[in-house]
Amino acid sequence: MFLGNYPRSRDSSTAENMPLVSVIVPVYNTESLLPRCLDSLMDQTYKNIEVIVVDDKSPGNVCEIVQKYQKIDGRIKLVRHESNKGLFHARLSGAELAQGEFIAFLDSDDYLAVDSYRLLVNKAMSADADIVYMNFVFENEKQEKWIANLNRPFFSELHGEHIFDEFMKQEGKAFFWHVVWNKLINKKLWDKCVPYYRRIKDHLIMTEDLVYSSVLLFFAKKLAVIEYDGIFYYQRSDASTSNNGTIEKYEKNIRDLETSFSFF
Repeated sequence: MFLGNYPRSRDSSTAENMPLVSVIVPVYNTESLLPRCLDSLMDQTYKNIEVIVVDDKSPGNVCEIVQKYQKIDGRIKLVRHESNKGLFHARLSGAELAQGEFIAFLDSDDYLAVDSYRLLVNKAMSADADIVYMNFVFENEKQEKWIANLNRPFFSELHGEHIFDEFMKQEGKAFFWHVVWNKLINKKLWDKCVPYYRRIKDHLIMTEDLVYSSVLLFFAKKLAVIEYDGIFYYQRSDASTSNNGTIEKYEKNIRDLETSFSFF
């Protein structure tokens, strides 16, 4: 499978000599797009990954789709919620099972360019960074793609307190800072942050990334960036975080904002 304008690397990483990356894929009402997401993971040039799909009580056939992939690839696992817990807790559920030295998150309606994890891991190891960012491409339902300059990091590396200082200075204007799905995270850093995340008990969808990233960036010791447009962020009109819908959905979004910013 060929994604975007990125050729496959000839230097494919092997499972024997590289650290394991655990990728958490929450699913709710995105069954039609899940195969594209999983295909992009299976096609990664970096092979030492485990994929943990979290079925957040989705109304469709998540289990059937995942079982088909499991028959041809043993790297895929499935977690099933008995009730819908929301994106925030779906990610936590998947992360609890992660065995990797690094952890990453990928929404089931998004997908990756083939060299994403190889480049992220190489950068994390060479720079000794506990968070590595990659750039991303917006895509809509018309298959139009574009890049927003405001969402491209202006630095190559940051250290210590400068990380959180720069995060605060941008005042939420730069999308790349607070989303969690464009980052490779050292599992030791993630484990340090988990007790704070467990304070959130609500069903949380809107601005849940702020909760994750604010804690990660507070405790991170070194942050690095790769110049690679490695993830395609798919903007759906019916996405759970969209503002289209009923008054009940607006009210839910406002409650989520209150939860996230109160936590922050």
